[in-house]
Amino acid sequence: MRPIGGMFMGYIGDTYGRKKALELSIFLMAFPTFAMGCLPTYDQVGWMSIVLLTVVRLMQGLSVGGQLMASLVYTIENAPRNRWGLHGSYVMSAANCGTLLGGIVGYVLTTFLDDDQLHSWGWRLPFLAGILVSLSGLYLKYCVEEDSAHLDHLPEGAEVENPIKIAFSKKNRRSLVASALVPMLWSGGFYLCFVWMAIYMKDLVPGAPVPGAFAINSFSLFFSLCLTFPLSGLLSDYWGRKPVMILGASLMCFTGPVMVVLISNGNPYIAFIAQSALGIYLALWGAPMMAWLAESFPPEARLTAVSIGYNIAQAIAGGTSPVLATVLVDQVGAYAPGAMLTVYGLLGLVGLYIAPAPIDSIESRGIMHIGDTENTILQ
Repeated sequence: MRPIGGMFMGYIGDTYGRKKALELSIFLMAFPTFAMGCLPTYDQVGWMSIVLLTVVRLMQGLSVGGQLMASLVYTIENAPRNRWGLHGSYVMSAANCGTLLGGIVGYVLTTFLDDDQLHSWGWRLPFLAGILVSLSGLYLKYCVEEDSAHLDHLPEGAEVENPIKIAFSKKNRRSLVASALVPMLWSGGFYLCFVWMAIYMKDLVPGAPVPGAFAINSFSLFFSLCLTFPLSGLLSDYWGRKPVMILGASLMCFTGPVMVVLISNGNPYIAFIAQSALGIYLALWGAPMMAWLAESFPPEARLTAVSIGYNIAQAIAGGTSPVLATVLVDQVGAYAPGAMLTVYGLLGLVGLYIAPAPIDSIESRGIMHIGDTENTILQ
């Protein structure tokens, strides 16, 4: 559902405004999440519980497909042009903080509730709390003005062309393929390094389990991603997107597998350092990537195109990486998942290589940055 949701939300955002797409995606996440906490069990209504669960999950899939990219495009288009890297990184950093918060909630529930309480009613609490997300949607709806700057270049009264058609047009085809390849390093790498890795440290390492695996995972997520994302985004505003991204991908390709070996040795301190290193590599790639995606497409189809590309990468690399890593451990060996990081890095670099020059980059506008000074070169 993610690619479909991305296309749907992208169409809404490019046709009717970024704010409307963001509002819709927030409410489509808040209310189905709350509804999930209210669902009857299989013992109560039988197969109907499965149908209801499927419906709310499909609605969430529509939301997830457009929410992150709608947040990204809305944020950077309202940011100073020479700080798109920094402001784009805030969006993903906030998403990482949300992942961290989810881990904390899970830790609190498992600490203060026993198994019977969790199975009977405790599991519902996080879902019921999801209704609080709607408050941000209400704030957007009533306190934030709509921004239609992405259509300012069109003649007055001109009809807005279908953004899906623009996204798949011949002139944007290479950019669309690249936008599906480049995020694979981020999507696959994140799920491997911070969703699956805690399970690996606890249950799948060849020797003794790494003590405090979930705590290590949470702390390294905070220090290596939540905190370093803005720095990586800012670096890309000064040095350019590609140099920072190539640095992150190169480190991941060559040393990522080594970090997996270090994590598996059972020492919690070494595991923390190695996992944090993986997080820094991902930050060097992922933070500039956010602005790079937006700069790769024309404003009138920007949200549609980036949503399609990013969600294809999430579906292919992100959704499959934990399962694939577990199979590799079982069939090949405990260190085999490290090779996945190299593959994801190479896929990302291929996408960066085949991508045409960004049509809305700092360089294409002839803007140089020296300190806080912005000078425009007359062309």
